[in-house]
Amino acid sequence: MDEEEHFEFEMFGISSRERDFRLAWSLNVTLGWELARVDDLETQQREGSSYHTRFTYQDPEDQTTFILLSNRSEEGLMLPEWSQFDFLLKVKDAPAFSGEDLCRVLRKVPMVLAAFPLSLEKLKSKYNLINA
Repeated sequence: MDEEEHFEFEMFGISSRERDFRLAWSLNVTLGWELARVDDLETQQREGSSYHTRFTYQDPEDQTTFILLSNRSEEGLMLPEWSQFDFLLKVKDAPAFSGEDLCRVLRKVPMVLAAFPLSLEKLKSKYNLINA
């Protein structure tokens, strides 16, 4: 597999003061999703590992997969380059997709303070996202 195949997804940064489960609930209620918690994502840090909560939902109509990840944990940041974001949203297999449209919708969720599309091009720690 070449590198491009590993990164065929869109990423969004989300700022929220809420706990992970409350943000997932708010996204579910507002957007009609069914995010459910799955196993935490383990990432390697300079001094050991860090564990980040993960919620997933696959839209039954178009098979788009949404993965909500906490960027912060007690052990460190999953993506230090994006330390300003509390959460990350990974979107896979979206057939007809507009990142700006999704950001506009995310910004209307009551518990979301900010939402922005993110670029993986110059991100050094992007390999932490492959197994997310």
